[in-house]
Amino acid sequence: MKKKLLILCVCLLAAAVLCFPVKTQFREGGTAFYSALAYRVIVWHAISPDENDLRIMTGTDVYLFPRNFRDYEYYYERRFGARFDENATAAPTTAEAPTELQTPTETQAPTSTKAPTPAGPALPVYVPGSIKLDEGSVSEFSFRATKRYAYYHIPGLLSDLGSEGAITELFEKDKDPSKEPQEMVLVTFIKHCNISRQDFDKAVKQLVEQYATSGLDMTTEDYEIPNADIIYTFDNEIINAYYHRQ
Repeated sequence: MKKKLLILCVCLLAAAVLCFPVKTQFREGGTAFYSALAYRVIVWHAISPDENDLRIMTGTDVYLFPRNFRDYEYYYERRFGARFDENATAAPTTAEAPTELQTPTETQAPTSTKAPTPAGPALPVYVPGSIKLDEGSVSEFSFRATKRYAYYHIPGLLSDLGSEGAITELFEKDKDPSKEPQEMVLVTFIKHCNISRQDFDKAVKQLVEQYATSGLDMTTEDYEIPNADIIYTFDNEIINAYYHRQ
């Protein structure tokens, strides 16, 4: 009995160490990092990189282990498609993360966690080689990635569809960075935040425009555009087959 109690205590302690976030606030615009060993949530409030359009840009990004240990410049460039001006920021200040999470935003998504495959045109089929694979995209994971990078990643504009509290809550739950997720991370996020297909399609359109404006190659693994027709089947067998790494 005592041995089981000890094991339980150790597991709870390990979960707390992996998932408890520490807040880092940057004076440049007010961007905040919520960092834990297993993930990092970035709440953007940054100055636009365009000198002719100085404004505050907002949004939320989520990075899982091991990409949660990169520097500010790395995340800034991936989010905004431009290099960060080091002269525009000062050293960050660190504070304890908030103890309460915001409630998820209400959307028009269906309450069902698994929808039937839509009738009509056949689902798209992934053509091997149509996405240029890059071993560097998945080499940092502590597990052997059997899917393409898009399976494990939530692009910044899509993560904006969920509230900061909902995202933090999602990635604090039962996340073992040493094991490959059994469900596409973006699918888990959509179901957790009840994101409608209509809202998702709008965000994907904006994502395509952002990548095109920034000159990013959407045929490469790092910038593959999520396939809404596949994702909104909510069928893990179909999704896993489509994103199989080949």
